[in-house]
Amino acid sequence: MAKVYWGCCDPDNNMNGDNNNDFVTCLRCKKRYHIECISINESFLSKEIRATWNCPECVNKLPKSKKNDSTPIRNTSNNRGNKRPALKSPPGDTSKSHITRDDIQDIANDDDEAMTKKMDENFLRMRQDMINVFNETLKPINAELSQIKESMNFLNGQFEDMKKLMR
Repeated sequence: MAKVYWGCCDPDNNMNGDNNNDFVTCLRCKKRYHIECISINESFLSKEIRATWNCPECVNKLPKSKKNDSTPIRNTSNNRGNKRPALKSPPGDTSKSHITRDDIQDIANDDDEAMTKKMDENFLRMRQDMINVFNETLKPINAELSQIKESMNFLNGQFEDMKKLMR
């Protein structure tokens, strides 16, 4: 009797032995798998399916390109052919223009100076706006403090007059 190789569980635990209804054999590797171990409904396994069944390991080893579906294959060529120019791109021959590292540094420096100037202007504007907000917020508080100061001066005068009368 030929040695039986099991692909699903312990070979000593053959779950009722070699009953053809209890296992399926992989077409490629010839390993046997218990139907219970691979969780397949037994009514799904016709004789044709049993004869052509492949185990999960063998299915994963199959090349993926043999699919017989209508999924389009992505074009991976690097040759893009003639491209139409981007909208609002500057006219002219691009083969004559070349930009050096110094040109890029000059542009970056010009941009840096302009950005610094704009940031300084924005900080000054923000500072002035903050001062205006604080002044508007503090106006009522200043008015109240002035009234309190006047009241304190009045009360102090009254106190001094009472003090003189008491002597």
